[in-house]
Amino acid sequence: MATKVKTADDRRTSELKRKEGLKKGHFTVPHCLFWLSTEKLLRKSEFVLLVILLHLENKYAPGKTIKAKRGQWFFHSNEQICSYKVISEATFMEARAGLIHKGLIEFDKGHTDVSSRYRILDIEGFLPE
Repeated sequence: MATKVKTADDRRTSELKRKEGLKKGHFTVPHCLFWLSTEKLLRKSEFVLLVILLHLENKYAPGKTIKAKRGQWFFHSNEQICSYKVISEATFMEARAGLIHKGLIEFDKGHTDVSSRYRILDIEGFLPE
């Protein structure tokens, strides 16, 4: 069975579809996130929280491209994160502590007028050599 070679038109069409998906609210998740989960290096709650934080980073971190956004600080309150109704506040706090302990995120606690600050660290650094 012959494999089809992608043409320049195919690549342009693929890139346009990807950009259209980003406009509709899709976001890129690093492949290594699934490796971390399948190797049991992340609990389910930590995996879910990390996906939520990747979504928020894509939406709120400064920068025009995903590459420029990666590793930037972004602000979001605990209540706003828990409002996604995916994890409870107690599970959220436990998962956040686990992600901090594993060196996957940094967190600065907010106060009255300022939301908490998050930064996703180098997830790809956890891949085996």
